[in-house]
Amino acid sequence: FTQYSRKKARKRIKQPYEESDFVIGLVGSLKSYHMVEELIRATKRLEPDIHLLILGDGPDRESLERLVGDLDLENKVIFTGFVEHDRVDEYIAACDVMYGAINPDHFGNAIKCYEYLASGRPIITDDRSEFKFVEAIDAGITIDHVTIDEVAAAIRRLRSMSRQERLEMGARGR
Repeated sequence: FTQYSRKKARKRIKQPYEESDFVIGLVGSLKSYHMVEELIRATKRLEPDIHLLILGDGPDRESLERLVGDLDLENKVIFTGFVEHDRVDEYIAACDVMYGAINPDHFGNAIKCYEYLASGRPIITDDRSEFKFVEAIDAGITIDHVTIDEVAAAIRRLRSMSRQERLEMGARGR
């Protein structure tokens, strides 16, 4: 994964973000076990300069897009659909933090989190044993229960940090 500056990446992906916008990214298949609905609902509770950039497609995309409309979040959430793998790092670099929580009842872990970390971005993920290292090395936040409240709190905590602190978290994760 190539590392880009956030500013350069935002120009490359041609999305309507301002320099001051705080962007949370998610890459992957849009399936219920990826807990995207909780992320979208958490975004409704957050400040106006916080946006979601969702890359990928899947069986839940249509219902998630409807949810965004029902919550009146069209100006805060962008669904890109499928993005060629060799361009995914540009989109990750355009984000401030990345989201990779999955349902605790789902077997396995979110491989995407390792890609996020390799791209030098702090992550929000669930606290399964495979990701205990994330908080131990201060490369992001693990949440005990993937609820709307906990996701919103994790985003607020990362948003309250300086950009430099988040870059340092990303460097530790990389």
